[in-house]
Amino acid sequence: MKRNLTSLPFRIFLFFLVIFFAANITVMAVSAADIDWKDPEEYTLDWGEEVNVSGYTIKAVDFSKSSPTDVEDDFVMLSVRSNKSDSWTAVLGTNQSFYSPTKVFNDLVKINASKIVTGSDIPIPYTVINVSISNETKTSTSWINDSVSFSRITVNEIYIDQKAHVTVKVSNLKGIHFEKISINTSLPDGLIVDPDQDLDFKGSLPPRKDKTFHYSVRAIKPGNYTLNPVHLNLTYLGIDYHLKTNDSNLVVHGPFINISKNYSLKAEDDTYFIDVSTITTNEGDRAAYVKFEDRMPSEAKIIGKDKGKSGVLYPDQSFTINSSLKVEEKGNLVLPASFASFSDSSGYSGSVSSGNILIPLATFNEAVEKAKSKEPLEINESVKPDNASINGTNNNSSFGSVRSIKDFVNVTMEFIYDSLNF
Repeated sequence: MKRNLTSLPFRIFLFFLVIFFAANITVMAVSAADIDWKDPEEYTLDWGEEVNVSGYTIKAVDFSKSSPTDVEDDFVMLSVRSNKSDSWTAVLGTNQSFYSPTKVFNDLVKINASKIVTGSDIPIPYTVINVSISNETKTSTSWINDSVSFSRITVNEIYIDQKAHVTVKVSNLKGIHFEKISINTSLPDGLIVDPDQDLDFKGSLPPRKDKTFHYSVRAIKPGNYTLNPVHLNLTYLGIDYHLKTNDSNLVVHGPFINISKNYSLKAEDDTYFIDVSTITTNEGDRAAYVKFEDRMPSEAKIIGKDKGKSGVLYPDQSFTINSSLKVEEKGNLVLPASFASFSDSSGYSGSVSSGNILIPLATFNEAVEKAKSKEPLEINESVKPDNASINGTNNNSSFGSVRSIKDFVNVTMEFIYDSLNF
């Protein structure tokens, strides 16, 4: 097919095309200098011929008008099309100042025309080009931030019986297609996903579309938590990109009632004496009305016991109940679990237990041997529930009649507690 390069429409199109690219040569040269390029590959393209390089189809669309002799203003017009429908056009020249020999497309592919032949003494004009594909570059972070919006939205404060709802959103801001995306995160100790689900999403992200990922977390106990970053991995034209959100702080309020139980054992004249201490502690940051219930083994005789305690337990506060038991016969003995039920002013309530303690026969035998040798004996054992906190502090307090504002609060909370039929 014969080309008509002298037609007016073609000359007008070429004029504006050249002006556009000439105005952008300086900007493109600056950005290209910051990019880490793979080694260039050389290709020879005849007029109308195309080649595919790493997902880019490069075609020699047209050449400058042929003449009997070589001229300095020879140029080649190239079209570049990605396998995800992006397309560009460039006019490249050699050995001249009007047309640049090099063009960078979207900081992803660079084409340099090293040779252009258009003489009338050859069957068909052709060009020799060198094509470079970018590695993940210094500018890739900036480019991906301009191409994708990525965020996590959540509350930063909840109560212990509430859930923190989390929304992760990724938006494609450009007309490009990310063939692979994955979103994933993990939770710190003390937080669980509720309802249970995988915190891993995989898919693709079409041009100018959004993807949204929802999940909810709940705290096992009150405290300050740091939500780990959410990671986003994308693949575009074989190049992987990575983004992540910042950490998010989550404060969880509420009471956290804990019970620990310990004992000491000694033997005197074939009689065994067991001292039991049960400690109830509020390890949360909100007060709660606590009702305590202790149990003793039927095989033992209670020879001393503190009065049962109920009342408002403030944060970092505890109370202790001591009991003394006498056992006539040695053998395996189980100290039953102690229980505490609680309710706070918001209506949040629950119950906890200390767990059972087994005193094995061997411990009784050891006590007898120690008694015979007249050595002082203190065999101390303790048990804590699974939700025990390492940092609990014991500030002993008792609850009696109304003698102060604090006692007034106790009585008021007890009234609320009884009204709730706890």
